[in-house]
Amino acid sequence: MLIGKQTPLNDTLLEALKIFMPNARLVSPRSFLAPDFMTGHSSAVVFVNLTDLTNEESDILTKLRTQFPGVKIVGMHTFMVPQMKDQILNRGFDAYLSFFDFSDDIEEVLESFGVYS
Repeated sequence: MLIGKQTPLNDTLLEALKIFMPNARLVSPRSFLAPDFMTGHSSAVVFVNLTDLTNEESDILTKLRTQFPGVKIVGMHTFMVPQMKDQILNRGFDAYLSFFDFSDDIEEVLESFGVYS
């Protein structure tokens, strides 16, 4: 699952994710945070486009951690600076991917979670 708004960037990310996770789907932050969202959730990994979020990031993390324990959460942004990447990991994400390195790093991240080899 990719949590993000309907944008050309997210459409491209989703297509790339489907190479590794054929059942990947795009879910808007608003839909994900709706009280009735849980139907059909079976992702081992959830990708969150942090550029799409304003105040929803902490609510999304809280919901993922409480309602979907065991899911791995990957934060995605444009950051390339290690300090900025570390800040995202320190907020509770299991991994970080920059959009600029996505194609190069996605396979390694999924392998580290044991969901792709």
